[in-house]
Amino acid sequence: MAKEVFICNVDDLATRLGFKVINGDETVGIFKLSNGEIYAIGNECPGCGFPLTDGIVCEDTVYCALHDEQVDLKTGKELTDETGTHQVKTYPVSIKDNKVYLTI
Repeated sequence: MAKEVFICNVDDLATRLGFKVINGDETVGIFKLSNGEIYAIGNECPGCGFPLTDGIVCEDTVYCALHDEQVDLKTGKELTDETGTHQVKTYPVSIKDNKVYLTI
């Protein structure tokens, strides 16, 4: 059953940098874009397993720091995957009273 979990205050998130959240055996990357939108995706690069929170964010894409794999933060899809089969899980994020909540 899905539950909503408090993560942090919006102001605690640095723009265009990843924030790692560990919940049991799941590791989630939280990303705040330049326009203030916040997204949450599985934190492992679908190509190599490297933490996406160590990557570089440009617009709504995170680039894997290990080999420049590109992952769309909105859909979780690997943009450089020609087969279209690689992607990471996306998680709903909500903002209430300047607090970030993740549904897991």
